[in-house]
Amino acid sequence: MVGNELTGISQTFLSDGPEAQKRLLERTRGTELRQVNYATCMCRIEKNIEEDKATSQLILGTENRVLLMLDPSGTKVAQEIKLTEVPIQIVPEGLLDTEYKLTILCRDGKVYEVKNGAYQGLSLDMPSKALGIVKLDKVLAVACMDNSIHGYFSKGKKSFSLYMPSTIVSMELLQLKYSQQLRALLVALSNGDIRLYNDKHLIYTLRGDVSPCFDPIRSRLTEYASGRTGERRARWWRTTGAAAS
Repeated sequence: MVGNELTGISQTFLSDGPEAQKRLLERTRGTELRQVNYATCMCRIEKNIEEDKATSQLILGTENRVLLMLDPSGTKVAQEIKLTEVPIQIVPEGLLDTEYKLTILCRDGKVYEVKNGAYQGLSLDMPSKALGIVKLDKVLAVACMDNSIHGYFSKGKKSFSLYMPSTIVSMELLQLKYSQQLRALLVALSNGDIRLYNDKHLIYTLRGDVSPCFDPIRSRLTEYASGRTGERRARWWRTTGAAAS
């Protein structure tokens, strides 16, 4: 026991039957009970100006339900924020030196909120457990386990609902900041399709079964991401049952 948190060995002991508990006690006799902490997610937030090369700070979500906000050098913890659940995704808004908000998706499938360093608790009431969140211009898009995506305004009012034809694998923000500002929603589905939305409007669908040698198992999407590399302003990466591309 560390503080009021159980170590991994203690959790295993409580979940095992009598015989397994005896074997665990023999195997770990004399072992120091230590709580090992892991990073579960990470994001960055700009400090005082919203520019690509501006000073920013890293925020780490950890297995022991704590957000660690690092200093600009990334070598020290500037602030710790205690949560009630394990975070798996953090979406930042605003500037650290003025006003900011962190929207946090946790392992229990619920969305929580931190404002200016203070934990606010539950943020949204959703019809199903959430599996991904993306901040668009005016709404927060939440992907749920019932194959739906819901858009919410900042005060929690629902803006739209979308229903997908298959399981949602990943949901990402497509953002371009050059000729004109673009913030669109990319949704990857288990059938191999990748859909591009402008808010609730479907703009384009990249089909996953366009090849005559399409294999539904090997081509099934498992992860998806978008971003910039070098001089390429926008690139897409996807991981399938066969390989990454």
